[in-house]
Amino acid sequence: MIRLNNLIFGKKSPKDLVHSSVDQFKVIQAIRNTGNSSSSSVSASTPTSSGTPTVESSANHPRHHLPLHLQNEMNNNNSNSNHSSPSVTPTVESNNQSALNENSVSSPVSTSNNTPNPLANLSSSSLAKLNKAIEELSRNFVSLKQVLYGDGENEPKKNDVQDVAKEVYSTHFLLFLVSHLEFMEFEARRDAMQVFNNLIKLQMNGRYTTVDYICNNPQILYILLHGYEKDTSILSGNMLRECIKHEILARKMLSSEQDFFDLFVYVDLPNFDVASDAFLTFRELLSRHKTLVAEFLDSNYDVFIDKYRSLLSSKYVTRRQSLKLLGEILLDRSNFKIMKRFINNTDNLKLIMNLLLDKHKNIQFEAFHVFKIFVANPHKGAEVKKILFMNKVKLVKYLNKFNKDSTDDQFMEEKALLISEIEKMEKPEEPAAAAAVTSTNPTISTSTPPAANTTTTASVDDLSNAMNALSVDQQVGRPLSTSDPQDATVL
Repeated sequence: MIRLNNLIFGKKSPKDLVHSSVDQFKVIQAIRNTGNSSSSSVSASTPTSSGTPTVESSANHPRHHLPLHLQNEMNNNNSNSNHSSPSVTPTVESNNQSALNENSVSSPVSTSNNTPNPLANLSSSSLAKLNKAIEELSRNFVSLKQVLYGDGENEPKKNDVQDVAKEVYSTHFLLFLVSHLEFMEFEARRDAMQVFNNLIKLQMNGRYTTVDYICNNPQILYILLHGYEKDTSILSGNMLRECIKHEILARKMLSSEQDFFDLFVYVDLPNFDVASDAFLTFRELLSRHKTLVAEFLDSNYDVFIDKYRSLLSSKYVTRRQSLKLLGEILLDRSNFKIMKRFINNTDNLKLIMNLLLDKHKNIQFEAFHVFKIFVANPHKGAEVKKILFMNKVKLVKYLNKFNKDSTDDQFMEEKALLISEIEKMEKPEEPAAAAAVTSTNPTISTSTPPAANTTTTASVDDLSNAMNALSVDQQVGRPLSTSDPQDATVL
């Protein structure tokens, strides 16, 4: 049996595979530190003499101040589209270097010219050690994947899987993995992702033991999140989404508000693939665990909505995805309190009405599904009523023409209900003469009185009944296209 195991695992037991991998990670880390001895810190973790990675505190972690930095880098990218990020290890000349970068996603953020590359001035002997460690990691992860998934003919052995898991926790293998993913060969990165995701799903004695481990080492989540700044972004995003399927880990992510709000930058990065993957993570965090999300949004409403408005004013794909997600969030019954606050704010109404006039029909369509919530609210605030009434004729005319050839019976029924509701609106009582607040779009009148909102308190039952007249199903499966007709209908 021992001989068979040696043949299968390349003469390494499952435990030895973990220890060997950690040793190679430490070699890579030591070489990085050698190449970066003149700077403060490059990586998120460094092995101590005891072999336990020490991660910088959340407050001091350099990546936690990146939103402004990222925006500056994004501006640099936009002004110089031909500028590309330097390779992770440009001085490595062996075949391993090409493997490191082969088919990888380009980095969403350019490295500053003032930031020294930790591997740029390594000696030939250090480069040889680095390449050897990278090769050994690749072999180890092939074998580890075989232990955890089986070999196609044989199912994985429970005892071997448990042995691997126990060593993974005791050696902080996962922290080393996520901190050094970018230094691995392309195929090894994918193997590492599969090993990580398999361990997340592992249950021992009725508990998700890897989830418990990450709860005690949440820096793993934050390193994966900031993987969107590297060429491992797609893999890091996949691993992060596997983690936040578990509510306790999603709570860890949301509780680190500074990290969560970095996602607002990542979802709007110039790199389409990276931004799209970041939005998948963004959506997962805001839709999977409904009670948790409702608590988070209620506690962070002002900051969240302020940042969300910026997404609704961004590029086409970001606007469309954000509008669609916003409609789903507002129509989810768990978010009733958030919906009430959102639809009784005139700035939100103006923004959505202007998006109804967007030149892209798909943006108009997504804006319609948010606008209908404002109209269906039976307890509209005085200022919201005023804006809707002032635009009554224009809105009815616009909605009559809007998607008039649609074959979607549900949509046509909703549109008819909105038209009927708007037509029934009467002029609201005005407490005093108002100074005009002009919309950015001249075709919409958005004058509002200076008085504070006089919103009538809505009950859950009243507003829920109104929502029942509309669709709570936002047709999540609607395909996302990056182009659509330009001949938009305007008011």
